[in-house]
Amino acid sequence: GHTIDLGGVSLALLVGTRIAMHIWFIVIYYLDDYRRAGVPMAPVVLGVGRSASAVKWFLVAYAASAWLFVAGTGYGYAGAVTATALAAAAIRGVNRFLANPSREMARRIFKAASPMLAVTFIAFAVEGQLAAV
Repeated sequence: GHTIDLGGVSLALLVGTRIAMHIWFIVIYYLDDYRRAGVPMAPVVLGVGRSASAVKWFLVAYAASAWLFVAGTGYGYAGAVTATALAAAAIRGVNRFLANPSREMARRIFKAASPMLAVTFIAFAVEGQLAAV
């Protein structure tokens, strides 16, 4: 049969926790369009500052999800360290945005979200392949 394990759940959390960074910062970039259209996204409803600040907590959860994978599988340290470093760098970017908000910085943060996830998964995969050798 099929089972749900901590490794799989943690990878789903890893994907889910980076969504706020990806979606909310593109909404910030196109904020006027979202407002005009009446789309109730967090940056429109809660404000840019509150939404960006919330992204930092999602990034903490991103790193924690990677360590949860390690706890559930016994391997994945390279992915967890990578996720933690990338989350810390992203938090630094969000802090810079909060100190001096700009459309361009919002766009850069949005653009970093997908490669962040890809690099994290590559680190997990490389470690898994090396362990199998």
